[in-house]
Amino acid sequence: MSINVATNTLHKHIKDDSQKKLSSQLKEILLNASLKFSKADISFKDINGPKGGTDKECLINVKLKKHGNITVRSRARNLRAAYAKALRKVNRSVRKRKDKFRAVNKSTPSLREQNSY
Repeated sequence: MSINVATNTLHKHIKDDSQKKLSSQLKEILLNASLKFSKADISFKDINGPKGGTDKECLINVKLKKHGNITVRSRARNLRAAYAKALRKVNRSVRKRKDKFRAVNKSTPSLREQNSY
């Protein structure tokens, strides 16, 4: 279970303590949903450099062990807002994925139930 934080911007660097905070927030969402993941990447990018505008982008990619991948992207005026939006999207995607998996499992009878007929 590793979480990698990277920036693709030349003039912005994320401090180690901030990287740990970002990682722990994402990890908390995944653990609260009881989904096991093998790897997660958080990357930040300044789309058009120092020109300004809504051009800070956050991309989060999570490789789940049994439920595929979740990839979300968000843009905002600053990196913090872009990350907050992306985190909300991950949270929503994780919940949907888990609900979908639960629904499939409920509709599929277990081996024990199949053999009882």
